[in-house]
Amino acid sequence: RKINIKKTKPLENPFQLDKSSVKLIPVSENPGVYNLSFKFSAKVDCRMNVYFLAEETIDKDHLTTNISTKEGSSKKQFTFIADEKQEFPSEEFMIETAGISSQRLCPVTNDKFPLIVLMEPSSSDEAAANQKLLIYFVFVATETGYSIKIARQKLQVPKRAYLLDEIYGSGEINQTNNVDMDVDSKNCSVCYRYHSSALQTYVFMLRMC
Repeated sequence: RKINIKKTKPLENPFQLDKSSVKLIPVSENPGVYNLSFKFSAKVDCRMNVYFLAEETIDKDHLTTNISTKEGSSKKQFTFIADEKQEFPSEEFMIETAGISSQRLCPVTNDKFPLIVLMEPSSSDEAAANQKLLIYFVFVATETGYSIKIARQKLQVPKRAYLLDEIYGSGEINQTNNVDMDVDSKNCSVCYRYHSSALQTYVFMLRMC
């Protein structure tokens, strides 16, 4: 069977979140209450919206059109300048898990995520404003409470949405998979593009921070 391989153009992704840095910090005086902590890089000045127990609206093309809050849910917006290895101000976003079912915090299916981080450029430039990175989190039950992990990342550009499976340094891929890549960008990613009701797989050279 012949496999058609086509060269792709770089897909700009101005944001990167360090998966290994994601954690919940227990607030000692309040059982079941946590602060969210992670590190990230931003190539451009940006807004970051953090949603807990919010409702996401997705259109037929799998583009996120709205994330709304209601009673029992919360949202907070932050602004950051372009910089690498920034610390999210964990003490400024508190998560209260008491009274929330484990099914809601630790969903079995990937249709309702309890925590969503939305990053987008704060520039007034229309092209930049239409680009978003959505990071979806789920909670993991432990003996003492909960931990947290990233379940999905979605890069959204005008009229298209891409699931980011993994981010790799191009040098690391060359060493582990013996793939000859003449790449001047810093990272690349395996992406799954939503197309009608199916997913198409792409490998993109993603220019990251």
